[in-house]
Amino acid sequence: MSKKSGMLILSNVFKSRVKYEEDNHCIGEALVSKMNERMEALEQRLSKLPDGKRKVAVAFNFTSAMGRRGDLFDNMLTMAHVINGVAAVTPPISEHGSVIISKEMVVGIDPDVFLLPTWNYNNKQDVRGYAYEVKHDPAYKNLKAIKNNQIKFVSDKYRYVASQHIVEAVEAMARTIYPELF
Repeated sequence: MSKKSGMLILSNVFKSRVKYEEDNHCIGEALVSKMNERMEALEQRLSKLPDGKRKVAVAFNFTSAMGRRGDLFDNMLTMAHVINGVAAVTPPISEHGSVIISKEMVVGIDPDVFLLPTWNYNNKQDVRGYAYEVKHDPAYKNLKAIKNNQIKFVSDKYRYVASQHIVEAVEAMARTIYPELF
């Protein structure tokens, strides 16, 4: 290969790379723009809800209530105009670094809505059975969520999302908790 043809190949590779980066930058900007538009539309819809009408939710995984102040899930609930009940308490931390939210804490929160898991990750979990257990747990019998039959399911794909699909997650939470606004 001659020096001239080698330089031509390098030049074409460089031009291709620049074009690729420009195209991807444009795609990224378009994606972010679309996400912002959807969030603005959702915010416009949810802003009709007075602050005093915001619902308090407590989310569960298959072992207990979950979440903490300032985590991704807390932020998604905030964007959906939902108060994360767990964010209001200071739970202890386990030896493994996870938050421990007791039934007593959940009772103290008295949430409007329980958000239950949907993913049977090991084929040993029974989503409906777990909902039945929570609904009939004597510790929860006097809570608003139980009295008003507000046991809701938001797909786990939304509960743990950390990507461009976060907008879909926030929309799903808002639709689940405030169906009257949609």
